[in-house]
Amino acid sequence: MNENMFIDVDNLEKLRVLLLEKNYKIFLAESMSGGFISGFLSQLEGASMFFLGGVVCYSSQVKQQLLGVSSTMIENFTAESQEVTDCLLLGLKNIQQADIYISITGLSGPGGSESAEKPIGTVFLSFEIEGVHYRKTKICNAQNSSAVVTETFNWLIGEILKRIK
Repeated sequence: MNENMFIDVDNLEKLRVLLLEKNYKIFLAESMSGGFISGFLSQLEGASMFFLGGVVCYSSQVKQQLLGVSSTMIENFTAESQEVTDCLLLGLKNIQQADIYISITGLSGPGGSESAEKPIGTVFLSFEIEGVHYRKTKICNAQNSSAVVTETFNWLIGEILKRIK
């Protein structure tokens, strides 16, 4: 089994403790991960103290109708792009007050906007912690969709931990 199929529980516990200590609230938009991150966060001890919820916006229609991403933005950059990921984050901020906003899009498998420049495994992350915005792109080495999502979750946890210590 691919090592990327496992959640980094040590980092996840560090994140859980920090969120509780700092009384941070998280709100997120998940496209590629399809609710995996929300589901995982909601099962952590004390989740009701830090996890506000999320929007699963797998389809472009949901990105547009719930989070205000324009069809022009999706047509110009594709639904799996840093630009659309940034728009999702802005849409979240119009829905709910939080300390940490997270939005994720990407290509966990075939059927999206994959290309030589944007292969399957490409993930776009946009997040904000106390008003400071971060943008990240990663190409996952995982061999299947589930492993890409899991690798993305571990990467996300690490990126947040780097900034809230």
